[in-house]
Amino acid sequence: MTVDQIRVGSDNFAYLIYGGASKKAAVVDPGMGETKLEKALKEKGLDLEYIILTHHHYDHTAGAIELRDRHGGRILAHRDDAPMIQGVDKTLLDGEILKIGDIDVKVLHTPGHTPGGICLLVTDRYLLTGDTLFINECGRCDLPGSSIEAMFHSLKMLGSLPDDIIVYPGHDYGPIPSDTLGNQKRTNYTMRAKTVEEFALL
Repeated sequence: MTVDQIRVGSDNFAYLIYGGASKKAAVVDPGMGETKLEKALKEKGLDLEYIILTHHHYDHTAGAIELRDRHGGRILAHRDDAPMIQGVDKTLLDGEILKIGDIDVKVLHTPGHTPGGICLLVTDRYLLTGDTLFINECGRCDLPGSSIEAMFHSLKMLGSLPDDIIVYPGHDYGPIPSDTLGNQKRTNYTMRAKTVEEFALL
């Protein structure tokens, strides 16, 4: 099983999930990188099953319809963000398990940056965090639909996951492109706040 981190746009990361016995694959947050992603799908001989969007912002959703129209698959987003995204084929709920061949991807609803923000836990080994958690930072909470309180609780929920999980963020904002969740719990100041009030002052 493989998760490829692919830089798209200026500082976004898209992801390609594939492997196991099948040639099924999923793209996460294509952004403006559909050309790169199409090349990767073709080179690896993959069959695109899902285009999963972690939230509704354009720098993550751009290219989704073009990918679907050329390669098939379905566009998926959480039901709270889906109304703000064109072309969604299926809405997602917290705790839902997506099957990509024999790969399990669990949907974690993590509002805060947007009402329907999600993270994706891939085979309990990789955590694709969109704009919820970055390396040494978290997503903005001062945008329309954002919530400081919701982000605090989302980060606390992520903090309850095992330390050895690898965090793959939606942007290349940190000193490294990925990290263990355990290291982020120790070093990311946004994960160390103990109350909503403390988090709001960060």
